[in-house]
Amino acid sequence: MTSPARVPTSGSSMPTTIAPETENQCSRGSSLRPICSGARTLRVVWEGEDLDASQADRTPVWFEYKWVQISESFDRTDLPGLRRLFDKLPNEFLRDSLKASDFPAGHPEYLEEAMRQWIRVPGA
Repeated sequence: MTSPARVPTSGSSMPTTIAPETENQCSRGSSLRPICSGARTLRVVWEGEDLDASQADRTPVWFEYKWVQISESFDRTDLPGLRRLFDKLPNEFLRDSLKASDFPAGHPEYLEEAMRQWIRVPGA
């Protein structure tokens, strides 16, 4: 399963970067059983190749991930639509770690924005 790579936004400092090709190696589920059902731990292994990498092994420097609950139907081939969907939904991995009290009182938009963030991990 090839994962949708994060594409630099218009505000990015490198808008011409080629997004790495990535493949999720070990979190596959079946159509009968979800990948994660009530578990507190999920192990995901990625492999990837960064075609414009500066290192010789072409390993991506980092990966980003986000766990979302999608309640509406979507077209898996519509990558711009999927990006918009992922950008507006909260990251379920952050539910236990972020609280409204972590942000200035009277500004719920700070928590909402923080909940939409992707988590970045080293790729090498």
